[in-house]
Amino acid sequence: MLFRSASYVGVLADAQGRHGMAISSLRHGKSVDVKQLQTVEIAPDRVLYLWGINKSGVARPVAPLPNQKFATATLPDTSERLFADIVELAVSAEPAGQTPTQPSGAFLFRGLCGKFWR
Repeated sequence: MLFRSASYVGVLADAQGRHGMAISSLRHGKSVDVKQLQTVEIAPDRVLYLWGINKSGVARPVAPLPNQKFATATLPDTSERLFADIVELAVSAEPAGQTPTQPSGAFLFRGLCGKFWR
């Protein structure tokens, strides 16, 4: 199989196992592309937030995500630095205007983070 661009990719599901979001980023990129596979309804004082989970199960905050069907979000660093040791991606609803250090509640979506390159 030939991959044209080295990328990180995640397909995230909700608690019932339904696909909810697809997230991708070029290996050395500074943004993520997000496609909502189901509508996400959150309170107006909340924002969607992307998390990276390492193999020990520790969740690290990555970046806020726009709540749109198709969106691009800016990352604070390159994907390679942010996702190198990440095995899962997750999305939560966090208080707007804050940078969380841990999820404030259950994840809305969670799934494996795949690395596509040789």
